[in-house]
Amino acid sequence: MVYLTYNESPSGVYYSQVTDVCKYINDNLKADVLLISIISVRNFTKNRKLIKNEYRSSFVIPRIPKSNVVWLYVIILYLILKIKGKKVIVSRGIFATVVAQKVRRINNLLKVVFDGRGAYFPEHREYLNANGTDHSLFKIKEYERRSVEESDYRIAVSKKLVEYWKKEYNYCGYSHSTIPCTLRTSIVNENYVNHYNFIRKKLGVNEDEILLVYSGSDALWQSFYELDRIVYSLMNSDNRIKIMFLTKEYPINMNIIRKYKSKIIHRWESPSEVPLFLSGADYGLLIREYSVTNNVSAPTKFAEYLFSGLKIIISSCVGDYSAFVERNECGLVIDENNKMNIRLSKVSAKEKKRMRGLSIKYFSKDRYRQEYNKIISI
Repeated sequence: MVYLTYNESPSGVYYSQVTDVCKYINDNLKADVLLISIISVRNFTKNRKLIKNEYRSSFVIPRIPKSNVVWLYVIILYLILKIKGKKVIVSRGIFATVVAQKVRRINNLLKVVFDGRGAYFPEHREYLNANGTDHSLFKIKEYERRSVEESDYRIAVSKKLVEYWKKEYNYCGYSHSTIPCTLRTSIVNENYVNHYNFIRKKLGVNEDEILLVYSGSDALWQSFYELDRIVYSLMNSDNRIKIMFLTKEYPINMNIIRKYKSKIIHRWESPSEVPLFLSGADYGLLIREYSVTNNVSAPTKFAEYLFSGLKIIISSCVGDYSAFVERNECGLVIDENNKMNIRLSKVSAKEKKRMRGLSIKYFSKDRYRQEYNKIISI
């Protein structure tokens, strides 16, 4: 089997959702997986080394930013698959899938699996390319249509994403699996919950204070203005609350920063250290505005929050996870009107242990062994 990624640089998400998936299938399901990664020429040597350090059986190709070189990638992939004798190519995202489908035109024995990480056309329209040309958005829409309609099998990160495929592209088949963003296999046996008091002391958080945490990027769909409004309301009503931003950058013009600067903690840690620092908090924040992008999403941080013992404060429109929080009583769901008549309580050691258990039960890769086996045997 080949796992193909296109224009994705190494990162915490890449390691947990790409290289770790390859390792899991290779080591636990005894299927030989070759990772082919087409990445930017910027920092190519450094990023190639990072990827190969994470997964040795990888082939890293520089991405030349010209549309007329796509067939060069197709020829390279065709030759690699022929030499290696690979018959299945799992392609992450619509761009990788379109390339894989072109390879299949040459080798009609090849099976293409579309690994859908979200709703690509709405994501570009709502956030990434809102001011782009109609032509560029049309191309994204066409690539997504081809990926859904013309692949031999599909992986969706949420049931909501499958519903989107059905509504937008009249997908009515059953040739798909739902596999959310899972925990990195190497950390499943760790128990970061035990470090709660140590991390709080390191962060300067008192025993009676309630620590909220935001972990992630500053991408537009993260809806910082919504997070600001809701956290501001919480902090206004409860002086025990502090918030930690576990991110490289965050908007410095938020109301909570202007009024509660002394209660803001900012850290930027390596991916391997993030779960440890998360363990010092009580609640993880997943506040999102309503959009198609957010409604079909499966944020990686959800499982990471739970694994570190956090309850989750989540909007009502976040993929399958809003319902998961209600069903498993593992946090608070903010309704569509964002009513904030709530008072947070400290999360007990017993509850933290239960949160960790939920993450392992529902978000370890072993949970989806049967689904991975289906993909291997296509």
